Amino acid sequence: METKICLNLDDGEQVEKTLTNYLKLECPHYLKGNFISMRGICDYVFKEIIEGQDCRVLVYNVELDNQEAFGTIGGIMYPIHPPSCNVFPKLDVGDSKMAARLHLYWEGVNRYESFKKQEGGLKRLADTLSIPQKFR
Repeated sequence: METKICLNLDDGEQVEKTLTNYLKLECPHYLKGNFISMRGICDYVFKEIIEGQDCRVLVYNVELDNQEAFGTIGGIMYPIHPPSCNVFPKLDVGDSKMAARLHLYWEGVNRYESFKKQEGGLKRLADTLSIPQKFR
């Protein structure tokens, strides 16, 4: 059975359009800043989260009028499920790899009930991703 996704992470133009739209909506609310620009910096693949499934996250440097942030797009179950978007303040997160790991963790918390239903599922996910306690 072939699975169709609504956004291919290899289509840079569509990815940037999708992430830009997300950032323009989310940043004023969440980070109290307006989107100015972004630039792709990393493409991470995590193999250790779900056996037999690569988890992929693209990370962008994002410039806002009040700070810098990391914009992320990808997912735990990509390409089976469409990618999701997130934004994280650079000062809080530190580096692009942590931004990618946080993207997957928050997706587990907010999108996939299976992590919440399994006893210790979210803790295992956080431990696997090496998420610091302050972000859990």
